[in-house]
Amino acid sequence: MNNFKKAENIGRRYFKNVAASLGIEENELIFTEGDYDGHDAETPKAIIEIKVRTISSTKYRDFILEFKKLEYMLKASKSVGKIPYYVNFFSDGVVMFWDLRKVKELIAPQTQRCKATTAVYGGYVDKVIYKLPSDMAIKKTYEIEF
Repeated sequence: MNNFKKAENIGRRYFKNVAASLGIEENELIFTEGDYDGHDAETPKAIIEIKVRTISSTKYRDFILEFKKLEYMLKASKSVGKIPYYVNFFSDGVVMFWDLRKVKELIAPQTQRCKATTAVYGGYVDKVIYKLPSDMAIKKTYEIEF
């Protein structure tokens, strides 16, 4: 199993554990099946992109979302009438949820030198990104697995 798949499986387990606290029934939560799908899960009301971060939720004030991911999430959610959520699990047991419908109205995109990927080292590239402020997210806690 590659690092992308490992990170995705961890994120899915974590999300299953917090779903009930969000009012999501287990039978309503459907995970995508492809290795590199545009999002990770759906419910009757939302499409969800899940990321597992190896940093504390307090390390930075803002967290990166790629322009291409935002565009995909907004288009996909609009086409099915669902809310697009970007969910980040952090190493200190905090999970943050951003409603991506609010991002494009409130935050300007910018170009920044970033890692090509987060799961494996692939060097650095210039990417168009949005910096999502932590104070714009819904915050909850979760049980960290070891």
